[in-house]
Amino acid sequence: ELNAERAKVYKPGWSLAGESAENLFMHEYGHAMNSGIQHRLARAGLDDLSNEFFDTIRKWSQEIHVSDYGATNHSEWIAEKFTQEMIGAGENKNLTSLMKKMLVEMRKEGIAQMTWDEFYDAYP
Repeated sequence: ELNAERAKVYKPGWSLAGESAENLFMHEYGHAMNSGIQHRLARAGLDDLSNEFFDTIRKWSQEIHVSDYGATNHSEWIAEKFTQEMIGAGENKNLTSLMKKMLVEMRKEGIAQMTWDEFYDAYP
């Protein structure tokens, strides 16, 4: 069973993460970004911002097919879409733009240490 699951990951079109080490890193980083945004918004009680983020994700995940693996649940869709955008594939940068917006708002609320742009300026 485990070998069958592993074989799926490396089947073309199943997951962007299976295509290269860079893609795998971006996929996992997408999970980390999503988790960080989710947990900080929840802990701060910023329900309006949290609802905007997740309502948008739910809508986009139904409209935009990224990969078969991304279609399995919202968390994997976010990680796969993040990967797609960070490697320069796909037609838009919707998710990373939304994440950037969330980080700016979170910084204003004092629950993020730096915005997306500040992070990339600090760690080029």
